[in-house]
Amino acid sequence: MTIQNHTLGSNNGEQFPDLELGTYEAVLTALDVGYRHFDCACIGEAFAMTTVPRNKYYVTSKLWNNCYRPEDVGPALEATLAELKRNYLDLYLMHAGTQFWPQAFKSGNEEFPMDAQGRVISEDVSFVDTWKAMEKLILDNCKTVPAVNQVELHLYLLREKLLQFSKKHNNIITAYSPLGGPRSPGVTDEPLIREIAKRLHKSPAQVLLSWGVRRGTVVVPKSANPARIKANLELFELSKEDFEAINELSRKKIRYCFPEKLWSGVAACFEDD
Repeated sequence: MTIQNHTLGSNNGEQFPDLELGTYEAVLTALDVGYRHFDCACIGEAFAMTTVPRNKYYVTSKLWNNCYRPEDVGPALEATLAELKRNYLDLYLMHAGTQFWPQAFKSGNEEFPMDAQGRVISEDVSFVDTWKAMEKLILDNCKTVPAVNQVELHLYLLREKLLQFSKKHNNIITAYSPLGGPRSPGVTDEPLIREIAKRLHKSPAQVLLSWGVRRGTVVVPKSANPARIKANLELFELSKEDFEAINELSRKKIRYCFPEKLWSGVAACFEDD
């Protein structure tokens, strides 16, 4: 059975499409084939050109790390809206910067302000203060419960404790890099994944994305290839047997995204949660 345009409910009453596209030039193709959830780079021209009504798709963007000072939050949002040529976002996330906690960069126009050693220059700005400034964008003096947490999550980085905690509090987990990364070993190379894909006449990516959705996460595959964009949308419901077999695979606990290599004094962490 094919599943398309399925949604997950969050603690704020919103319904989130559980297949999201991490976007570049591909947004027009994605809109045409049926994607309705976008994690945005600067793709305003594509949004401006589409004939799909704005209330029919879901747009996510992020507050970048050089805008963590409370006084920078509002202008950063306005700049994002101008770049996207939209008058509102459906979801505004705080970009973390490291795998441990949200990290403020030096305020200014540089996305990655570097020192002489090639390390990112950080600032002593509490993400709590940044969050309060983001709250004020919604309503002064409100206490907004986080609705979405976006983390690296795939077959080799399950984060089961975090996922169960989030489900308990109706907090949605968005999985970036749901197909792993370019380094070997790759999750799409797992023999079991390839066997299931061959038997069901699916691609390994379709199997892994369908598994991620069945786990109760939003998945964010990235591609600029029109054929792959279309194929990644064609998810299906895995059988109980195949789902459990994938769950029982030996996990190598591999993290593919290492932004903390840019910082001094921050160690790599391979913990599940």
